[in-house]
Parts: sequence; structure tokens; C-alpha cells
Amino acid sequence: MAAYAIGAIWSVDTSWSDSSGGAPRGAKPQSGEATVFDANSVGMDVNENTANLGGLDMTGYTGAFAIAAGVAVDVDGDATLAGTLTTADTTGGISVTGLLTTAAAADFSGFTGTITHDGTSGTPTLTTNGVTLPNFVVNNAGVTSFTLQDAAACADLTLTAGKLDLGEHEFEFSGDGAFSGGAVTASGAGRLKATGTGDLAAATVTLPNVYIGASTKTTSLTAMTYMAKCEIGPGAVDGAGVLRLEPTAANYLTVDPAATVTLGAGGFRITNCDSLSNGGFRLSNLIEAWFYPGTSKVLTFTGDVDLGAAGIYMFLTNLTMSAGARLTATGTITLGWKTSGGWPGILTLGAGRHKLGPIAMGKQDDTVNSEINFDSSYVELGGTLAADPGGVNPTRGKIVAASTAAHVHGGQIDDLVVTGALTTDGTVDGGGNTGVTFDDRVPGEEMMMGA
Repeated sequence: MAAYAIGAIWSVDTSWSDSSGGAPRGAKPQSGEATVFDANSVGMDVNENTANLGGLDMTGYTGAFAIAAGVAVDVDGDATLAGTLTTADTTGGISVTGLLTTAAAADFSGFTGTITHDGTSGTPTLTTNGVTLPNFVVNNAGVTSFTLQDAAACADLTLTAGKLDLGEHEFEFSGDGAFSGGAVTASGAGRLKATGTGDLAAATVTLPNVYIGASTKTTSLTAMTYMAKCEIGPGAVDGAGVLRLEPTAANYLTVDPAATVTLGAGGFRITNCDSLSNGGFRLSNLIEAWFYPGTSKVLTFTGDVDLGAAGIYMFLTNLTMSAGARLTATGTITLGWKTSGGWPGILTLGAGRHKLGPIAMGKQDDTVNSEINFDSSYVELGGTLAADPGGVNPTRGKIVAASTAAHVHGGQIDDLVVTGALTTDGTVDGGGNTGVTFDDRVPGEEMMMGA
């Protein structure tokens, strides 16, 4: 049996029938009972909390479904939502445990409350048919997965428990994105997309693929936000949080040239990954950028990388610029990190021209070397290149240069062992004890390698 809506007020017993358009049955929907709104139903005021409905089928319904303040429509089963659905304020809402479908003509423009999927078992799905949802919450601990069947869009998107599987579809949210529990998975082109100005936080969930800072909008990171793949811009990204990339495949970061990324200390990190390659990108408003993928892992960049004046930390990595790819980093670059056993940092510059600030071969211990490999590059050095300014062991830092003679212009080298042929505008002491100050002339194009 099912309860069919025929009247205009949920709490009135005569608003319900045992058949479509039939006679009143004298009882509103009971716990576990399927509830139907169809072409024979009229507009309904939902003026009280519903029982745990066995299902809610609104296929063919075109009327109003107006939920009063504080009223919860609880569906313990599948739901197909249709008509014009509204809430009196943000306290009203609908929760569904099973398959959730919105009819193509469903209208949520007046729905300021929340739709929640709170399943506890099985493999429920979400099908939106191109309809934009209101605030949407996934809190379905116990389900195997909650899977998108087509592209989805909503206002705020919240995940507190369970598994949200995007498949190959895009899930857009125009408000805030809060991912505090559970897991998000995706395949192919599947991704999350922040299309409006709002906050984003994923402190315990690694987001598989995310597009932030869309159009002219600003995405604000409010906490540590884990991502495996990220596209930024042409809008802005800011906030007191951290964009922490833990990539699982190559080409994990794309930044629109017009994007503005303004993050604080430690605000940008690439960590916990295998050796991977990526194209170039520009993040010139950072305060700090950290690169620490893991022991012996190589991060290779095949295009120009511009990190502006950010402080750069590289450890447990060999950060490598491919031939012809330019590195611009005018803030202090620290290679290595002092821990028990030491974490070395290696910077390898491919043939081409680079612009670097001060470099500290720092914080390694007596057993671990950090190094910078100039290969056959041309480097404008805007400060001192020094072995361990902390004094742990001032001869552990090492310069490696190709036999074709790398060229360093400007700045000063202190306490470093030089291996290979390094051409400078002054002299080089390879003994590792005496600092060498370079000529401060501005280089001309004829001084570039290969010219």
C-alpha cells in the first residue's frame, strides 16, 4: 500500500488516499509507508515532521511542496523529487537513505534548507537530470558508495561520513565545500568544481580532483585541504588554510596565468607522492611553498615555474627543472631539513636561464648532503648561496656543475664544495671554507648560456 496525496495540508487525515485521486482514507502516511505525489495531487503544505516514509515518489507532480520552518521530511528509502520545492527558512529539509532522483522540471529556487543523503547500506545513487540542488549534505556511513549518475550542482556541499563517488562526472558547488569525514573518489574527468565565492576545507579527506578559483570568483581555504589533483583560476585562491597536494599521477597541477593565489606560511605544499612530472605554473603571491614528496622522489617540471618571492623549502626530494624550463624563485630557498638522520634537499636546474634568491643548503646533519646541480644553466643569484647557516656542519652543502660550465651571476657563495666546472663573474674557492663574492654587473643577453 501507498499513501497518495490528494489534499493541501500534510497533517490533515483527509489529505490522503489509498489511490491516485481517490477518496480520502482518513490517515496520513505511516512509518515505512511509501508516499506518492502525482498529476492528481495538489499543492501541499508540509506543516509537521513526517514519519519515516518508506519512499517518496513525486513523478509527474507539478505542484508546490512547501516545507514549514523546522520541519523534516524523512525518507527511509528511494525518493524522486519534483514540483516546486520550498522551505520557510534554513531549518527545514529532506533526508533520503536510498536512490535520490530529481525530475528534470524540479525547482529548488525557493529551497533554503538542506537535502541530506544519510543512507546506511547498499549502493545508492544520485541522478539530478540537470537540476541545481540547494545545500547538500552526504552523511551516509555504512554505504558501499553513493555514486553520481550524471553531472550535479548544488549550493553548499558537505561530506561528513561515507563515500561520495563522482565517477566520471563533475559535481559543482557555488557555496562552501566542507569535507570533514568519509571519502571522495573519481575516475576519468570526474571532479569537484567550486564555481562561486566560498570556503573550502578538506582536513581529513583527500579530494581526488578539484577546480578552484573559477571565473572571477574566490575560493578561500580555511584549513589544511588535501588534494590529489588541482586546477586553479582564472579567479583567486586565498585564506589561512593550506593547499596540500598529494598527487597520484602526472600533470597534477594546472594554474591559469590570470589566477591569483595568496596563501600564508606553509600555505602551498607538494608532498607524499611518487616521482612525478608536471608542466609549468605561476604562484607569485605565496608566502611559502614546501616540496617534500618522500625519500629519493623526483619532482620534475617541464614548463616555467614562477614562485615569486615566496620562501621555498625543499627536502626529501630532487626538484628538477627540465631543459629550457625556467625557475623563478626570488625568496630564500632552503635545501634540506634537520631531523634525526637528516632530510636532504636537491635542486637540479636544467639548461636554460633561472632567477633565484638566497639559497641555504641548510639544516642537514653530518651524514646527509644537500646539493644544487647547475647542470649547464645560467643563474642570476640574488643573494648568498650558503652551506648550512645554522652551523650544524658548514661543509655538507655541495654545488654540482656540468663540464660545459654553468654560469652564476651576482650574489655570493659561502662554504660550499664545488664539483665540476662553474663559470662565474668572479672566482670560486672549491675548498668549502672561503666565501666568494661575484661581480654585480647586470647580465646582457650575450651572457646567457649558448649565446
